[in-house]
Amino acid sequence: MWLGHLAPIASADERSDYLVRLLQTSTAFRVRAQAAISLGSGLPDPAVTSALSAALRDENAAVRAAAANSLGRVGDTSALTALRAAERDAEAAVRTAATAAIASIQSRGSSGGGGTTGPGTTSGGGTTGGTATPSGPARYYVGIGRPNVTGTLSPALVAGVRNTVQQRLASLGGVVVAPDGESVADAQRELRRRSLAGFYLDISITVEVLPSSAVRARVSVVVQDYPGRNVRSMLSGSATITGASSADATLIDAAVGSALRQLPTALAASGR
Repeated sequence: MWLGHLAPIASADERSDYLVRLLQTSTAFRVRAQAAISLGSGLPDPAVTSALSAALRDENAAVRAAAANSLGRVGDTSALTALRAAERDAEAAVRTAATAAIASIQSRGSSGGGGTTGPGTTSGGGTTGGTATPSGPARYYVGIGRPNVTGTLSPALVAGVRNTVQQRLASLGGVVVAPDGESVADAQRELRRRSLAGFYLDISITVEVLPSSAVRARVSVVVQDYPGRNVRSMLSGSATITGASSADATLIDAAVGSALRQLPTALAASGR
């Protein structure tokens, strides 16, 4: 069961408790990974930090990488020991996420992502990223997953996420977007025919209505190889719009753009 299909949780504490239970008990690794991603959107809480730290030992690399990424966003220094152990993980994506989380926690207090600006304006922020941009002939073949949503987001905005991601990919150069719903056989055939490196973007969006008449959108992107879907890296970003009670296209575009700011570097690092 995807988190985006669940009924709204009554309070932040109940929501966190529910996500912790999913992370600890679900037999579906994608549900555990989404729960780990969603837990990164809250304030530091000992139970959340403990659950995410334990998830660094999950059997699935996607869950471990998601947990490391969220620990970096939560910023609890008590997670540093577990994160340092995760830097020795067998999977490169987990090691990278753990190292980034440690750096984020240690640098707390300087600046954070997703700050709030004046009324009616949107601000975005993401994890630190490079500026390398693929250019020239096509190098990458990228599939885009249907976004998983926690919180309230209209069907039209959910549908528009793919278009936003496609536009961002087009601006990079060197990227061919895979057709929606493409079969594994078709993907393999296209990759062989064009000699491209295949990637898949698994996107999660968390929308929060804040007490201060503002709405925040947090976006997490799991970069996987394609069509194998092995985790390569984790990207995240956020944006906040003030003077609003619900998300709009401007907010989602800003949050998605914030998360994808690191994508060129992620593709270059993982491509063949």
